[in-house]
Amino acid sequence: DRTISTDRKPKDDAAMVSTTLVLSQVSGGNGTYANDWVEIKNVSASSQSLNGLALYYGSATGLFGAGVFSLPNISIAPGKFYLVQ
Repeated sequence: DRTISTDRKPKDDAAMVSTTLVLSQVSGGNGTYANDWVEIKNVSASSQSLNGLALYYGSATGLFGAGVFSLPNISIAPGKFYLVQ
């Protein structure tokens, strides 16, 4: 298990609340980002599309955008999950 922290704070706490899709679990730091995974959960009451969304890899050294993973054109049903490996 890893704890992710940052010294940057949002201007408004409400900016960090999603009513549709959330990253419910993240696993990283296994030596290479090829072993990392992210679980996306639909917390809304209706299906949510991943079309046009992407995940961006950010290294522990602060390099962001080195890896971009475009999410597939699928919809996640309410309360359901999608695993990205």
